[in-house]
Formats: sequence, C-alpha cells, structure tokens
Amino acid sequence: MTIRSARPDDAAFIAVTILRSMRGYRPHGWFDVALGWPEAECLDFIARVAVARAVSMWHVSQFWIAEVDGKPGAALCAVPAAGTGPAAWRPAAWRAIEEVASATGLPASELDAIRRRGAYTRACWV
Repeated sequence: MTIRSARPDDAAFIAVTILRSMRGYRPHGWFDVALGWPEAECLDFIARVAVARAVSMWHVSQFWIAEVDGKPGAALCAVPAAGTGPAAWRPAAWRAIEEVASATGLPASELDAIRRRGAYTRACWV
C-alpha cells in the first residue's frame, strides 16, 4: 500500500468519496439534495469541483490517497486544523461551485436553485 497526495486524475475517485461521505448513513447527502440530479451527474459535477481553480474543501489538493496495487483504495480529506470552520470554507466552496457551473453552462436560475436547496439542506442537518 502507498499513501500519496491526490492528483487531478484522482478527481473521479474523490468525487465518489465526497458523495458517499456526505451521505453517511442517509440515502442522500448535501450534493444529492443541493444539485437534485441523478448520481452520475452529481459525480461528474463533484469531480469538476475537485479540480476547479478555486480551492475548496473538496479540492484534490486537500486529499491523500491510499493506493493498493497502484489503484486508489481510500481517500482522506486533510484540511488544515486552523481555519476549517464553515465561515472559512463556505465562500471557497461556493466559488468552486460557481466556477464549475459557469464552465459547464449551467443557467443562473439553476445555480440559484442549488444555492437555495443547499442552504435548506445545511439548515436541516446542522
């Protein structure tokens, strides 16, 4: 087994890790509800967020990968201990989401809907 920093080519694996970790024991997590899309589309969007120029808590630079036989087997998000609260990371997360939305041609109305659903979801689960 090898432990290494995540790379951009790990984005799809990290997207699965993010989606599953946000679900926890629930059938749906924050991205499922905020995006409101089928799983494959959610995973594609999250993978794009993971490699966006805007560095968020979901960016590949925040992850370590455990490889088994040269293939990713596990991922760990390794954000710094200082400045990791919601107030510090929420603006960066939205910058990454907005960047990907713009790059993929997502209409402003859909981005607004994602923001509303995301705020509602966060309020319900916090």
